[in-house]
Amino acid sequence: MTEDLREKLGRLVLVVPSLNPDEKLVNTVRGMAEAGFPRILVVNDGSSAEHLWPFEEIRRLPEVTYIGYEVNKGKGGALKTAFRYVLDNFPDAEGVVTVDGDGQHTPPDTVSTALALLEHPEDLIMGCRNFRKAGVPTHNMLGNTITIAVMKLFFGISLSDTQTGLRGIAAGYLPGFLTIEGSRFEYESNMLYYAKEHGIDFFEVEISTLYIDDNKSSHFRVITDSARIYKPVLLYLCSSLGSTVIDVVLFTLLNLLVFAGLGDRPRLFLAIAIARICSSLFNYTCNRKAVFRSKSPAGKTMARYYILCACQMLCSWILVTLLTTATSAAGLWQTLIKVVVDCCLFVASFRIQRYWVFKD
Repeated sequence: MTEDLREKLGRLVLVVPSLNPDEKLVNTVRGMAEAGFPRILVVNDGSSAEHLWPFEEIRRLPEVTYIGYEVNKGKGGALKTAFRYVLDNFPDAEGVVTVDGDGQHTPPDTVSTALALLEHPEDLIMGCRNFRKAGVPTHNMLGNTITIAVMKLFFGISLSDTQTGLRGIAAGYLPGFLTIEGSRFEYESNMLYYAKEHGIDFFEVEISTLYIDDNKSSHFRVITDSARIYKPVLLYLCSSLGSTVIDVVLFTLLNLLVFAGLGDRPRLFLAIAIARICSSLFNYTCNRKAVFRSKSPAGKTMARYYILCACQMLCSWILVTLLTTATSAAGLWQTLIKVVVDCCLFVASFRIQRYWVFKD
């Protein structure tokens, strides 16, 4: 380690959130100090009494600043606590590097991420693992592959590792990152959504892919935390399914009961039109208030929403017509083509609504 490297790393603060750690936290922090990080901020995220000894060990290091609290706030809460502390107590810091304390981020990889931040302060630096390498637990590989695909399809975020805890963040971005919702693992995903919406580019640094003891020390809860991470997409899916149910039920009631005395054409037209208007208003309201939580004026977003609906219907008709003609499809094959086309438009509609219709 050279004095020049230590000087560069001294321009940053290394943030290590930890919950109920063991000796891996001690080894991680000591390794980072030996690698040249002179300012290491360790956050005790409400650890139990029997897991306090690692904090006592590392607090003896001159490089370590320790903060802690008794009630667990989640990883997102710990990170935001650290970001606020950095802004208040390290005003000269040019940024932070976040690292997990379970030994999965090595000092050389962390140094590479820190140097990338200093060279590209306008970007969000991501220390990305390669999940195609041998030795990656199957459930971790599948989980990360699915998340990577969801991020790319629905949010337009192309990263080789979306769940990495090794990140470099410029100090200028920290006030904005404090406003991001989420207190647990979903906070790191929300951080990516925030960056995408605010024009912050991503810069990847390839790092080692390590899973110690099959990642048993992770506090990630598969069902609960996955639901939090996929929350925007799940809410969008529920909104769409709900509007579909309303459309079908209303059409059935109107067609069979309310307008039963009318002829076929006026009965079907009125039933379809009223059902579609009611279901689309439900879908618009859910998307505006629950899915995208837009603060833009209702008139503006509603106009954009119905423009999108009209374009989506037109695209569906054109694509289904072209594909059925090109493939000479008939009967149920036409239905299958329509399902595939509408699924693609479903994904495209999510992105258009997020980044145009309901964009604040």
